[in-house]
Amino acid sequence: MPLVDTPDRVVDYSPSDQCRSCGAALEEVPLRGYERRQVWDLPEIKPEVVEHRAQSKGCPCCHQVNKGEIPSGVSNIVQYGERLKGLGVYLLKYQLLPYERTREVFEDVFGASLSEGSLYEALKACYEGLEETEEAIKEGIRQAEVDHFDETGMKVSGKLQWLHVACTERLTHYGRHEKRGKEATDKLDILPKFRGRAVHDGWSSYPQYG
Repeated sequence: MPLVDTPDRVVDYSPSDQCRSCGAALEEVPLRGYERRQVWDLPEIKPEVVEHRAQSKGCPCCHQVNKGEIPSGVSNIVQYGERLKGLGVYLLKYQLLPYERTREVFEDVFGASLSEGSLYEALKACYEGLEETEEAIKEGIRQAEVDHFDETGMKVSGKLQWLHVACTERLTHYGRHEKRGKEATDKLDILPKFRGRAVHDGWSSYPQYG
């Protein structure tokens, strides 16, 4: 990898105050240059604990106690922050780590003891918070000129269900349903509102949309 022009931190190593050869004093001698070496590494990774304090003041006129407002997302006495929970969701759903191994990563790397229950709640909040994003993806696929559609079987709790995909070059939507055909496609509500060119494998439900 090449040297970078703006390192995050620079550590200087000065020569001794006396010449190694003749012993002459070097304190006042200006630098003539330096040799550069760079090390790419991770900084020490540890949780940052931020304390939120709602200050209060008493009104000298009416004696009303006035308090500062703590942000709405800080609702518990002690809780995990959004970046920590977001990493948990990433490890669970993108890297496909089980709950126990994800919990071990937080314990071993960060020294943070997230329970499996906390990871589940983070995943649930992410799912609920992505509703508008999912709808925006679906609308983008509906408005495209060309879409690709397919479905494949997968096991959910040991039972066969179907993973339906609708995608363009830049957008992809996955939807799970108990059925493979038109009932599922109607429920996912992309193909029924699509007016472009649909690319598919000829499964019997697709021609029903014209």
